[in-house]
Amino acid sequence: MKVRVLQVLIGVGFVVGAWASSVTIDKFLVLDPANPSTSLKQYNGNTVVYDGFYLSALSNGINNARISTDSSKNWGAGVGVDTLSFSRSINNNGTTSEAIELYVSADAAKGAYGGLSSLAVVGGTSTVVIEGFASDPQASSANGSVNYVSGKVMWTQASSGGTIAFSNAAASPIGTTLRFSNGSTVGTANQFGLAAFSYISTSPVPGKASIAVLDPSSAEVAWYGERGENYRMENTGNLSGVWSNTFGRIKGTGDTSAVTTSTVTATAFFRVVPDDTGMIFGANVNQFGEALEVPLLEQSRSEWVRVFFPIKKFLNGSRDLANDADLEAVKVAVLSGRKLLLCLKLNFDDGTYRVPEPDTPYEAECFQWVDDLMSALDGLVSVLETVNEVMIDTYPDDLLPGTNGVIPMVQFLQRLVAHVAALGYTTPEGDPLPLYSGGFTRLYDANMQVRPAVPALLAWVNSDSRLTGVNFHIHAQEFSYFQDSYDFLRQAIPSKPAIVTEFSLVWKYKQNLNKPFSTWPTGSDFANLYGYGTSMIVRDYINLAITNTVSETEWNAFLEAMPWYDTHFLGSACEVMQSNGTAIATFAFQQASSGGTVLGPDDTPWILNPIFANFVATNGLPSAAVNQGFFDDYLSW
Repeated sequence: MKVRVLQVLIGVGFVVGAWASSVTIDKFLVLDPANPSTSLKQYNGNTVVYDGFYLSALSNGINNARISTDSSKNWGAGVGVDTLSFSRSINNNGTTSEAIELYVSADAAKGAYGGLSSLAVVGGTSTVVIEGFASDPQASSANGSVNYVSGKVMWTQASSGGTIAFSNAAASPIGTTLRFSNGSTVGTANQFGLAAFSYISTSPVPGKASIAVLDPSSAEVAWYGERGENYRMENTGNLSGVWSNTFGRIKGTGDTSAVTTSTVTATAFFRVVPDDTGMIFGANVNQFGEALEVPLLEQSRSEWVRVFFPIKKFLNGSRDLANDADLEAVKVAVLSGRKLLLCLKLNFDDGTYRVPEPDTPYEAECFQWVDDLMSALDGLVSVLETVNEVMIDTYPDDLLPGTNGVIPMVQFLQRLVAHVAALGYTTPEGDPLPLYSGGFTRLYDANMQVRPAVPALLAWVNSDSRLTGVNFHIHAQEFSYFQDSYDFLRQAIPSKPAIVTEFSLVWKYKQNLNKPFSTWPTGSDFANLYGYGTSMIVRDYINLAITNTVSETEWNAFLEAMPWYDTHFLGSACEVMQSNGTAIATFAFQQASSGGTVLGPDDTPWILNPIFANFVATNGLPSAAVNQGFFDDYLSW
């Protein structure tokens, strides 16, 4: 996994970052490493940049705040530079003794670093104490006297500020915590700022290293890394502090913004590390490739996109791969840095276009369309789904066994997979192209489970070594149906990974469209707050927003006010999917591909699904309006 920059912001305490040619810090961090002219700023306190590393004290006077460099599970051993510079003040007014602690650690498997070689300070005249040495560091200073007793160096300065040098690097080995503090001066307040500390590395110093920060106070945490790449926070266990909650993965924000996560309730030693395990998450636009607008992909930090192409529209001539606008938009999106999950929508669903029989010109025509589509995408496909929604897109008779016991659609998919596999397609990285099949829907439904094509397809997907795994959708009335779907699926396919490219509670939403706001106390409160009658029904409000956009704040207030609409459903669903062996999931991206037209009495409100609410709401900003709860959860996966 590539990592361009990894940074951590503590609301009170230190900011530490790595490999940033320029950084802007406002209330939260904003990075533009491609623009070296961008100045380094911060919200509060003092900041210094040194050789690509920066440390920022956002607040002075935090007792026992700690700074640590740590390469474990990251980019290799070494702090990346010999000297880290920053400014952080400590006070001692005779009643409160403050300190800064420096923790030296490394990844032993990759080499080690350690050994404090010098400290520089600015501030008033006093005794500075550095404790925690394993042996005499043989310290000296041109500015005053230095003594070593029982792991402590006491430096009494002749004048304010100065530098103390340590000629025995072994005195502060890996695993050392050094505590820098003022001595026992009593009386008027004085202040020291630890301006820099230098390490002697015991192995070649690479260009990058991870940074961890310790802070004893409760603090809001924000950080960002490579746009769209996944990271996780972890407590290294070196201290007893714990997080106030358990963090899952979160996507790096890259060049544009910071991500706020949560709070620390006690002193904790944590780090943010790349995480390429677990479920990949991305954007789905169904057949509407033009909905993959690059600015929206950037805003959502989407690294994967999913689109399908309906075979019937190309066979009947209403679409043409030679000049298809959606195809071109998909190529633009992928070439902007995304990975493509391509799906074949085999909509053999009417009397004219039914499932082809084996070894017929019609079957050859269908196979050729697949080959032409893959050729048009010119090696840009990272995963291929060979079918979309097989039980919906297939003529009913072709899902039943014939007189020979063969189910036509199952046979066709088997032959299609054999055809595609024989061509040896590869991913953009040159690896064999993963193939998925199945295309199931409503696996939670007992009636669906016994339809002849379902067990037949499940058995085939499980046994065919050419298939990487199974793909299916979960649109449900109740959230419990998600686990029900997996419980059934895993009986037949216990170990192969799954792909879920569409999922929602849209059928639950539909059940509430014709109810007035007065049905729920929160609905009445919303109506009164925004000047709507409490007798207004949900569908009419949505249609009002479609025809005359509301503010992003109002739209999200509406969603929050609806008890049937869990604004954090997306995160909960992702947890279920990942825990059940899902390799990739994609979610409704924007309303251009999920509704956008006025809802009739029997219409399904797909428009409530996407992370972008760009058809119903506006925020007055260059960025698009979002469904905030879903958007936040999307960024976390």
